[in-house]
Amino acid sequence: MSKPDPPQPPDPYATAAAQTGTNVSTGVANAFLNNVNQNTPQGSLSYDVTGNYSWTDPSTGSTYQIPRFTATQTQTPQAAAIEGQNNATKLNLATLGNQQSQRVSGLLSQPFDPSANAPTAGDASGIMGVGQAATSYDPGGNIQSSLGDYGQAQGTFGDAGDITRSYGPSDNFSADRSRVEESLYGRLNPQLQKERANIEQRLADQGIRYGSQAYTSAMDDYSRQANDARLAVTAQGGQEQQRMNDMAAKQAGFQNAAQMQAYQQAQGRGQFANEAQAQNYCRCLALARLPTPRRTSKTPRTQGLPALAMLASRSSWRSSSPASTRRMRRVTSICRSSTSSARSR
Repeated sequence: MSKPDPPQPPDPYATAAAQTGTNVSTGVANAFLNNVNQNTPQGSLSYDVTGNYSWTDPSTGSTYQIPRFTATQTQTPQAAAIEGQNNATKLNLATLGNQQSQRVSGLLSQPFDPSANAPTAGDASGIMGVGQAATSYDPGGNIQSSLGDYGQAQGTFGDAGDITRSYGPSDNFSADRSRVEESLYGRLNPQLQKERANIEQRLADQGIRYGSQAYTSAMDDYSRQANDARLAVTAQGGQEQQRMNDMAAKQAGFQNAAQMQAYQQAQGRGQFANEAQAQNYCRCLALARLPTPRRTSKTPRTQGLPALAMLASRSSWRSSSPASTRRMRRVTSICRSSTSSARSR
């Protein structure tokens, strides 16, 4: 029995021609679907077929008639009037710009002549009744540049004691723990020995021999109970050691808190002494009224107290440390308040 002949392969040119025709038909249909007539408040938009375009496929020679569309937009009377006004406005602005640019071009093309059409100069002799400007003033007396000595600022204060850095004995209460465990074992071991003897006697009375499975199981139970009791003793000793450690830690914390309180109190006394010294200095500074120069015509009066306050800000209390900076701010504030009080008087 012979095999059937294979089918004839399709002609590629015929397949390409069919595919091209399908594509052209699809494009024409999409054009008709997409060109939708529109009606809006501004007008209408319509698409009409106004002719055909003949296109020939270069590979197959087939000719296709492709429709050609024309879009027509019609405005409403109101929209047409607005469009006309806009166009007229644009034309007017363009005309105005053209005219003015020509005028500017004509002005720039002529050379500048300062003598032509320039206003005449005024007469300075007509200005009367103006006094002469003051060019000097009475220097007054000598400037006071020093005050009394009010002592040095306190820079140190008493020692508040050493900080507690460790607590408890060197063995960390291990000896105390051992004593607790030995005391508990002294009560536990005799009881365990008695219980072991009772179990061995009970097994012998029941006829259970040494080394048998029943004997081994009974002794294992006893050993587990004895181990649990010994572990309980160890835990009790550890709890006692922890309790003593906690007591020592609280005592050390109390000592450090007391040391910190003593340190803060000493620091507060030192700050109070420095602030009192600064206040006394600034009061004397404010009361040191320098002779004020006599005021002449159009000569401003010179105040002496702000200058002294500035000298106080440059005093020996300036330092790079934060504590000194805060102290300097307090001194400056006191000086300002004292200066204001002196001015009010």
